[in-house]
This record gives sequence, structure tokens and C-alpha cells, in this order.
Amino acid sequence: MNRFLAVLVVIIFASYALIEEQFIALQIYAVVSCVTLFCYWMDKRAAINGTARIPESSLHLLALFGGWPGALLAQQLLRHKTIKTPFQLVFWLSAFANIAGFLIFSSPTLRQTLFTLLA
Repeated sequence: MNRFLAVLVVIIFASYALIEEQFIALQIYAVVSCVTLFCYWMDKRAAINGTARIPESSLHLLALFGGWPGALLAQQLLRHKTIKTPFQLVFWLSAFANIAGFLIFSSPTLRQTLFTLLA
């Protein structure tokens, strides 16, 4: 079920980006996701080998700045950071914050509404 949900979320997000012609944003998400997936892989290897780990805060920042699709994929493929509930909570909050920010700034109507509310 988790893998299905992960794939579904990534497909929906990518579809929105393509439909709305957000190609530059999609490219940024792809690059940051690849970096994030690599960081998860490095952290998993470090956990197995007992060497220095990547701080969880760094993994969360990568997710917040657009790497959440790669993080989601890495979690499922590597079975890394999937059971730790506090980590998952912060991960999903950062992913939803990123999606909300993307939607707000890619929609002129939402962006104007936000600026009106903040003014």
C-alpha cells in the first residue's frame, strides 16, 4: 500500500507540473530528488557500515526544498526511514509544505490571494 501511495503522489504531482507547463520546476524537482535519493542511499550505507550518518535535519531540508519525490522513492526502494514515526511525520509535513508552496507560487490567483492576505 505504501508503494502504491508513493507512486500515486509522485504521478499526480508530476502530472500537474506537466499540465500547467511548469517544466523548469519539474526539472528542479528531478535534480533535487536525485540528490535526495543519493543522500538517502549514502545514509543507508552509513547505517549498515556503522559510519558517520547524514543528519535527519538535512534529509528533511532536502525534502522541503523539492526533494520529497526522491525521498519517497528512496524510502520505498531502500526501506530506509520508513518505520521511524517522528521522522515520517516531519517528512510528510515538509512534503506538504513544499507542495503548498509550489501550488501557491505557480498559480497567479493563489499567489495574489496570499499577497493580499499578508498585506
